[in-house]
Amino acid sequence: MASREDIIAHFPTYQNIEDPSFPGFYVKQQWEALEQISACYEQSNQYEISNIPKEEFRDKGMEGNILLFEAEEKTGLCCRLCCGENRPFKFDLVDKQSKAKMVTFERAYRCCGCALIPFCAHKVNVHWMVNEADGTSVGSTSEKTRMARVRAPFGGGCWEPTWYIEDWKKRESGNWAYEKVGSISGSSCPACPFFVCDFCGASFTVRNNEGNPVGTIKKLGVSSCKDWLLECYTEADKYTVEFLHPEELKLDFKLATLAAVFQIDFNFFEDKRGMKQCHCCDLYCCGYALPCLPLCCIGCCAAVFAAMGCKCGCCEENQRKDQGTLHAGAPSAMEMQI
Repeated sequence: MASREDIIAHFPTYQNIEDPSFPGFYVKQQWEALEQISACYEQSNQYEISNIPKEEFRDKGMEGNILLFEAEEKTGLCCRLCCGENRPFKFDLVDKQSKAKMVTFERAYRCCGCALIPFCAHKVNVHWMVNEADGTSVGSTSEKTRMARVRAPFGGGCWEPTWYIEDWKKRESGNWAYEKVGSISGSSCPACPFFVCDFCGASFTVRNNEGNPVGTIKKLGVSSCKDWLLECYTEADKYTVEFLHPEELKLDFKLATLAAVFQIDFNFFEDKRGMKQCHCCDLYCCGYALPCLPLCCIGCCAAVFAAMGCKCGCCEENQRKDQGTLHAGAPSAMEMQI
């Protein structure tokens, strides 16, 4: 393969991302109409990846977004239908300008994602997909194309979702191996601790090896009626990746952070559940996201049923017993005369 410098020099998109002033990524999942029409069909996910506006655009209220990549999931229909959020995936990031396949995010199948079992923990590998400075495609991923990876450590951070960012480096012995260069951790819902909520959004902190924050990954919550409807009935989520000190981060680190967005999306916000399960939040434990119904939702549901009036048999039986108790305790007409 060509050297890292030659590859970056050939593609303006790589140069844009490695630029010290690059603010971060904006990831938008496309809405899949066929998936919403058919409740039993899972369509391959599609994303648009652009840069987030720089400060000079934000101050002027301008968009300033430049579309960098388009990504489409390469997964078989059987895997999407049967394996759910733990399915394997492969995303080829296609450069919007050159139409070249630039980067690949690849994840193997894991039965449950539980980080207490080493071979069940999720790992997302990041690969170069251009060979020479002229942009020749590699064609397939291999050990030579490795750039970085995002993986769940043992235990997965217990109650706090945690992933490690590891760079593919050459050691002094001459062997290539992954080396930890940072971590990602978060996020709990402000209203319900220990839960990751769809509607409230989620925020994950990106740190370097020294433990200093260098960026954030945010799953945007609802801010309008349109967002609320999309969150209820679709899986079209939006994310931002903001770098606090982009001048200190290499291209590999930034792309690995972008790969973590896909892992987070599949881990918490991609699951297909039945109508009896709550879609609004997950309880995270050791790499596994358990769909739960928070107490606030239980309280709201109880209030709604109370206002509507419960018509179930058990409630009617209790009402008859209460009425019988009231009649039994009331004074008779003879007692009233006395």
